[in-house]
Amino acid sequence: MLNSEKGYILPTTIVLALFCLMIVTHLSTILITETAFYQDTKQFYILENMMQVAVDASLAEINAGITSGSNTLTLPNGDIQYSIQQISPEEIEVQLTCTSTENNLNIAMYHYNILENKMSMWEEY
Repeated sequence: MLNSEKGYILPTTIVLALFCLMIVTHLSTILITETAFYQDTKQFYILENMMQVAVDASLAEINAGITSGSNTLTLPNGDIQYSIQQISPEEIEVQLTCTSTENNLNIAMYHYNILENKMSMWEEY
């Protein structure tokens, strides 16, 4: 019986080992991609939340009668900077910059119409 073996076990073992290695590589790639996606999504929502806080804080200052100046807020997730500048008797321009602790940046600008008490333009960079 030993003399009739044709040597199929070694190539079969190598093919199965390569197949298993390809599966492990594929699953690792998927895990790395999903982890990066979840991290990017988390940072996106953190920056969106910070931008909302910046808009609320700047609108509170505008409603309090402040028509020029700048302010910096430090939050657990990052820093917010905004500057308020009156560009005409009825319009105020506000520049917003949000920086997360991961150094992701979100910059926006809006115009606030004093006569209508609402935003007249919103622009993100």
